[in-house]
Amino acid sequence: MSRFVEPIRLLLAILGHISGGIICGLALIPSGLLISSVWKWASNTSNGLPGVMLLCISIGLGYFLFCYSLLLLLIVFRYLFRFGGQEGTHPIPSPALFNYMAYSWAFVLAEHLCLPLFKGTPLMVWFCRGMGAKIGRNAIITTTHTYYWDMIEMGDACLVGAYVAISGHVGEKGRLVSNKIKIGNNVSIGENTTILAGAVIEDNIVIGANSLVPKNAHLEANAVYAGVPVLRRSAYNGIAGDRHLTTLSYI
Repeated sequence: MSRFVEPIRLLLAILGHISGGIICGLALIPSGLLISSVWKWASNTSNGLPGVMLLCISIGLGYFLFCYSLLLLLIVFRYLFRFGGQEGTHPIPSPALFNYMAYSWAFVLAEHLCLPLFKGTPLMVWFCRGMGAKIGRNAIITTTHTYYWDMIEMGDACLVGAYVAISGHVGEKGRLVSNKIKIGNNVSIGENTTILAGAVIEDNIVIGANSLVPKNAHLEANAVYAGVPVLRRSAYNGIAGDRHLTTLSYI
């Protein structure tokens, strides 16, 4: 069976590119209609510079229209085909692995084409919810390095810093191990931090930049953590303004 793994992966990659091309093509339809309408109008008139400016603006707006359409289509794609994470330990290869590859491919497509433009906005949170995450109110997410969003639960008033990696799965000894990551309320995670599968982060926690939260780690509430791996550094002072500043700097 192992000799067929690489050919199967290659076939899945090709199928992914084909389906990605189809989805991107569908997402381009609204933009294509907008740009072609403006092009037709500009071609049939002698507006000179104003016509060129309007055409260029329509191209710029068309790109963002494409981004909105793509994110919406990827959410629909996920719900139609039921792709997502499955808790437990799975051999490689296995149906769970192929399921993960399809889910990961959809998120990577968004990540490379347009998702960074939405970081820190409610649109980023809405997209992650659409991809299966459970996220509370007033969350701010400024990273796109998340894997298995449907394996992530996050409470209210959380801040996820730039380039934070949150992974609901790890590879171990030829197996795929998937476990939910649970993040409580009022948690701030500093930039470049990595959080691995099975981690539980309780309420009112600050995690300093460049930290590592290991697999199945349990961080107790009302504290500041930092390091590789994270260690408790001090009690959480409860000042909302300070927690954001502290989290995104180095402790």
